[in-house]
Amino acid sequence: MIRTRKNHRAPTVEATDMEVIVQENTTSIKLIQQDIKSIKNNHLRHIEIDMAKIDKKVDRIDLRLWAILIMVAASAMANYYI
Repeated sequence: MIRTRKNHRAPTVEATDMEVIVQENTTSIKLIQQDIKSIKNNHLRHIEIDMAKIDKKVDRIDLRLWAILIMVAASAMANYYI
């Protein structure tokens, strides 16, 4: 009886599957990096601009509240002395 050697292809199949998975992960990582760059460069700038606008509005409201407080105090003092 003649025995022949069997070629075991299972490790190479697993290796190619692993290479495919690694390539998919590499592609996913590159896409995530692009998204992070886009957010950092574009969206954060818009958020900073919006925050600056809100800060200006808060300063105006603060000034108005102080003016109202001064008028109320002046009115109370005027009523006291009149």
